[in-house]
Amino acid sequence: MQDLLAELVTVLRKEIEQYRRLLTIVRHERGRIVRGELAGVVDAVRKKEAITQELSRLEGGRTALLDRLRDSLGHQGAPLTLASVAAAAPGESGEAVRHLVAE
Repeated sequence: MQDLLAELVTVLRKEIEQYRRLLTIVRHERGRIVRGELAGVVDAVRKKEAITQELSRLEGGRTALLDRLRDSLGHQGAPLTLASVAAAAPGESGEAVRHLVAE
């Protein structure tokens, strides 16, 4: 279970990094729109598309990890949520999940 939690922490960190990159690009894009810099806007759109594709891939990995965690815990029924994993996860990995979920 600790290995799965460590993988989940890695995926969450990557997701957070991508969302921060996306936010930066959107801020720059807004400035380019105001200044009428069409080429800059087109570039920003391409970058946003690449980031959203990566986020989609990461989300799929996170979902698969949550399913594997659910199976390892013998949890049946509804899929696990990040909040429920954060509340139940032991050790350093659990603390890292709680910190990332709170972020």
